[in-house]
This record gives sequence, C-alpha cells and structure tokens, in this order.
Amino acid sequence: MNKNVTRNEAHNFLFDLLNWEKKLHTTDDDMVWDKIIKEIMEYDKLNSYYMGEPELPCPIQQTERPDIMFECADFVMGIECFRFDASKKTRKGSTQKQQEILVNRKHTKEYENMKVKPRKLIVFEDIVRAKFSVENYKAALLSSFCEHAKKIPEYRQTIKEKCLKKKGFLSFYIEDATAIGNWINTKNGIEPMNPLCIREFIDELSKTVNLDYVIIKHQVIPYVSGMHIQKICPEFIDSLYAESYDFSKDKYVPYSYSIESRIHHEI
Repeated sequence: MNKNVTRNEAHNFLFDLLNWEKKLHTTDDDMVWDKIIKEIMEYDKLNSYYMGEPELPCPIQQTERPDIMFECADFVMGIECFRFDASKKTRKGSTQKQQEILVNRKHTKEYENMKVKPRKLIVFEDIVRAKFSVENYKAALLSSFCEHAKKIPEYRQTIKEKCLKKKGFLSFYIEDATAIGNWINTKNGIEPMNPLCIREFIDELSKTVNLDYVIIKHQVIPYVSGMHIQKICPEFIDSLYAESYDFSKDKYVPYSYSIESRIHHEI
C-alpha cells in the first residue's frame, strides 16, 4: 500500500481478506463468503489495488452503518468492523492504544531534537505500560460487541435500502488488536485465545438477532493472524459452548511488550 493512501475500514478489511490463506466456514453448503472472496479475487482492478492505488476495487465499498458494503448479482453483504484489546479501557479508549500514541510521539520528538540527523535507519524502542488481563479482554470484547449489536436494526435498514429485491446479509468483523495476541495455558500447552471460546461472548452471540456472520481476526502465533468466517446458527452456537474455555483450569498468560519506531532519514 502506498504510504500516502489513507486506509479506512474497507481498505483494511480488503487487505486482511486478501492476505489470509485460510478461511474457515461452519457449513460446507454455505457459499456466500466463498462467492464474495471469488468475486473480489477476479475483479480486474485488483492488480492496481495491490500496487497501492487509493481507489477501492468495486464491488467492496466504504459506507456508514455498516462500515462496508459488498454487492453482487444476487445479494448484498454489510460488514460492521470493530477492534478491541486486552488492556484496560478508559473514557479515552484502550490503555494500549493511548500508550502507543505517547511512545510514538516521544520517539518523533527525540528525532526532531537531533541536531545532526544520522544518514541511516534510526530505531527507538520503549516498553509500553499496558497491563493485559483476561478480565480486560472480556470487558473490552463484550462492551464493544454489545455496543454494535444495539445498532443492528440501523445496519439492516441500510442494507435493505441498498439491496432492494436482493437478499441482504450482515457480518461483524471483530479484530483482537492486542499487541502480541492473547494466550492461554491449557492442558494442551499454550494456545492462542479466540473470542469464540469466551462463554460470556457466546451468551451474547446466542441472544443476538439478525446477525448472519461473525468474522474473527486474532493472532495464532506472534505476528501472524488467523481468520474465522462463521455463519451464525443454533448448531454453531452449540459447538462453541462445547469448546469454550474453563478459566478454573485454563490460565491466561500475561506479558509486557516493547514498541519500536523506525525512522529513515533521507538526505
């Protein structure tokens, strides 16, 4: 992506969709997302998008409530995006995000105050003071999901107005943005955490009406993300309860992390 291109939710989602190799579905007979992915991959403007052109390749477009709309010959898919992380959430947002902004500002100021700029890459590093915990993880995930779930009637109305006589679908794209992912120590060893295995989240998902799909992005190994595209149905909800974490036995793995700012001074 060209560094001068402003990326919105549609750009970010498309980038993620094109760079994930494995897409998981609950049922083999559900072809909606297979068709979306196939149409996007076959679109003739995709090569220019890969080269950094700012224009989104149709038929995926940035909209409002929901964030993204995909239209094809026989249906319309609305996609609402939101992120959460396992740091404490305040009125200003997540502690992780606030700390990252502060550290990057500090690094930028240090660079600008250099009387003589080095003729090479400069790397600044700091520890980010954000405490991750399973309690923060649950609270941020549930509050973000419930906040967006309240707006489902608005999302569905927009989709209805857009699709006219076509069938309309709604997906939530949920991104775990915790710095190096979230990890849990189980009887099978240390494994990546998945929102779909949180019992409280499953409870909320089971009560949610008019949401067709949930798409999860989380880290499966450090710095490598995985994606799950799942159709919401009773069988799927039942399967989630059977695989949910047992926090009386499974232990969350806390950690701290450092952030780097890389500045290349060009003469």
